Amino acid sequence: MANSIEIDVLHLDDGESRVRPEKTVCEFLLRLIVNDQQITMFRCSPDNLEAMVTGFLASEGIVRGKTDIERLEIDIKSGTAFVNTAQRNGRKKHGENPSAAPGMYRKTPEEKMISDVCLTRAQVLSLYRRFQENSILHRETNAAHSAALCDSGEMIVYAEDIGRHNAVDRAIGGSIMAGISPSGKMLLTSCRVSSDIVTKAATVGIPVLISKSAPTDRGVELAREFGMTLIGFVYRSGMNVYAGQERIDIQS
Repeated sequence: MANSIEIDVLHLDDGESRVRPEKTVCEFLLRLIVNDQQITMFRCSPDNLEAMVTGFLASEGIVRGKTDIERLEIDIKSGTAFVNTAQRNGRKKHGENPSAAPGMYRKTPEEKMISDVCLTRAQVLSLYRRFQENSILHRETNAAHSAALCDSGEMIVYAEDIGRHNAVDRAIGGSIMAGISPSGKMLLTSCRVSSDIVTKAATVGIPVLISKSAPTDRGVELAREFGMTLIGFVYRSGMNVYAGQERIDIQS
């Protein structure tokens, strides 16, 4: 399914009007069923839904990785993703399947992030330039968020979606489906870094989060509690480091 379509719009500019084609993003409604329980519904871009669902399951602490997912099927006609997860012992409420419990494997601030990742300013700026060059859907429609998983200056997975959380989940899920653990990697995103984005990254072991946008106060607070590096307002020659500056070589 396509992520964008052309529609005719009435364009008004400087006292003139004309009908012209414009690209806009496509929106798809997907229901997620895990072990026969409805977990959530996504309003998302319609392509590569398996990666988005996989990333959501991992970043929300429902599974630890690909091997915990025994079945993942997408029924496009009904707009439903069906997932079965491996049975594991863990926290559960009465009558609840433990492998379908959101947050079961979610990281808490007491579990500090340990990582030997080290970045220079030049590396951050170079990565983010390449990241923005890949934002094709956003450039075409001005209506999509982007996310990418990176390692040692190289982009591993790039993803776009109409939703910022979905874009992050797609990047995480794409790496997991490719057999690459997101743990120890860097997450680049175009979106505001709120506490839930920080928690998603921490849950799958991502120690560095970089955005062109700003974080919220709780996002900064959580990043510091987790021991993560949080960089925002990345632009052509600069950036703000909100947490974890020990991973940045500010002289390079």
